[in-house]
Amino acid sequence: MASSTRRPQARPDVRTRGAQGTTTRPRSRPASDPTPRPRAFIGPAVIIAVLAVLIVLAVPGLAPRGGASATDAAVAVVATGDPVTPAPVTTTGPDPVTPTPTPVQIVSSHPSPPPAAQRRLDRAFAAMVTTVGAPGLVAAVRLPDGSVWYGADGVMWPGGPKVTPDTPFAWGSITKTFVATLALRLAAEGRISLDQTIDAWFPDYPQADRITVRMLLSHTSGIFDYFQHATYGARVFEEPLHAWTVDEILAMTGPRAYAPGKGFNYSNTNYVLLGVILERVTGTPLVDQIHEGLLEPLELHETVFQQAGRENGIVGAKGFWKSGSSFTEWSDGTDFRPTTSTASVAWAAGAMEGSVRDLLDWEIALYQGDVLPPDALAQMLSFDRKSGYGLGARTQTLVDRRGFGHGGSVRGFVSVMYRLPAEDIDVVVLANVGFANLDRVATRLARAALAVTATPEPTLPPDPVDLPLDPLESAAP
Repeated sequence: MASSTRRPQARPDVRTRGAQGTTTRPRSRPASDPTPRPRAFIGPAVIIAVLAVLIVLAVPGLAPRGGASATDAAVAVVATGDPVTPAPVTTTGPDPVTPTPTPVQIVSSHPSPPPAAQRRLDRAFAAMVTTVGAPGLVAAVRLPDGSVWYGADGVMWPGGPKVTPDTPFAWGSITKTFVATLALRLAAEGRISLDQTIDAWFPDYPQADRITVRMLLSHTSGIFDYFQHATYGARVFEEPLHAWTVDEILAMTGPRAYAPGKGFNYSNTNYVLLGVILERVTGTPLVDQIHEGLLEPLELHETVFQQAGRENGIVGAKGFWKSGSSFTEWSDGTDFRPTTSTASVAWAAGAMEGSVRDLLDWEIALYQGDVLPPDALAQMLSFDRKSGYGLGARTQTLVDRRGFGHGGSVRGFVSVMYRLPAEDIDVVVLANVGFANLDRVATRLARAALAVTATPEPTLPPDPVDLPLDPLESAAP
């Protein structure tokens, strides 16, 4: 989990790569990092830890059972005060050995809302907990005065720790907002053109000389969505530990929906292709572009882009589906959420995982212009009248107010982040259960926020047709 030091009140402007002059805390390095680690001084904390292990080995009744090591047992007791005993659930993979996150005290960088607003938002959130029925539900609302309300209810998994505003959840297609941001940055720097065709990077791809970068960003390329491939369910969900490569992903092809630029179909393949373009233009892995160019400068330390072959460095909530009165767990015994296979096959289309606190801060930084130049942000938020989609963003109506943002869903998780620009209200909701209708939660919270701010009725044109549920969740095994 994250350090207990929170990011500063003022958000840095990170519209240029590297965010020079911005001080950030270093992330945990991946296992593949070859950089030699400095020798550490063996201080009192290490000695205490060794003594704890020796006590566990020596005292009857404290020795670990079920294959756990003495170190595991000692760490579990030190971190939580009690040995960890998760409740049994139905799983889809091998027996999980789940590390328990170490509780930390996080100091918010935002002021708390006035007591009346806090109470109203608390009531609105509590009313939706039973309706959603997730093991864990978290939300955040930013009010026009800059104050932020957080809500959290439930657990990371049955019998596990309680969720908090700093508990990571899988975000699914909200990942696309990060990929789109990187692409728009490159365009603003003149390194790519949104209207150039993709045959420069994919000379053998069907109709690559007619498909532009802009079409990939706006889902107007007509390319088949690989999540709809006939073998997708069996290959992804029946082999949860498989680490997918980009070549394997792009090999799942199907019929074109229409000629390039002649329609709209939400296709995750578009963003996988964008991820490859970003890597080829910069010479840098996509995971590093997201971490070094966006997450670290904004100090989003409870968030990761889940990359096969890299350590996540965080322990997030597990994903579930409702099975009658119980839950079916989507887990493979690793830190990847939902599983190694599901995260790696989503890649640039939906591999990110993070906390509701980080996601709210990302939404604020993105839509208030801290990460993109004004012209680039305007292009992202230029929405097609029929589809309601822009370039990595879409329109959304909350309480008859016209807003925008993005949603995401991946096996066992649902997420939404929305902004009402005229009212200056931001709403983020995350749940670790599949098919949860979080738009209802966001609407209920937005209504409560509007009530406490006494926002007047808007005078906006009719809203375009809402988009369907994200295909990341709808793909069935």
